[in-house]
Amino acid sequence: GGLTREYLRQAKLALILHGHLFVHGGVHASAVGYVPGQKHPSPTLRRWVDDLNAFAEAQVFEWAAAIDAGRGHTWHAPDALTKYTSGFFNRPGGLLMGYGMAFQPDGTTTPTVVYSSYLRGGHPTSPDAT
Repeated sequence: GGLTREYLRQAKLALILHGHLFVHGGVHASAVGYVPGQKHPSPTLRRWVDDLNAFAEAQVFEWAAAIDAGRGHTWHAPDALTKYTSGFFNRPGGLLMGYGMAFQPDGTTTPTVVYSSYLRGGHPTSPDAT
């Protein structure tokens, strides 16, 4: 139990309310339709929102199940890995953690709605028109 678990269990990555899309950070064109683990983009906005929230729910469930089984606090990266490498995400709920990062350990940009920046090299840019 606990407040954090209950908050995460109820939280949504995206929500359509009265025809308006709400997300945590912002939406770039590269993020629309993308759901970690899916081979193909979700075909519609509503389907994408549903798929994205189902992904997050499954990740929170995986994390909570590991805690309930006594494994949540015992994860350790292999010696060659640090929290700044991809091995950090190889834990229960790790795909959701990776989805929330602006950049992946290899430097690639994450197509996410959790973190968004409209700065390039420290200078503001216009949001995508799409």
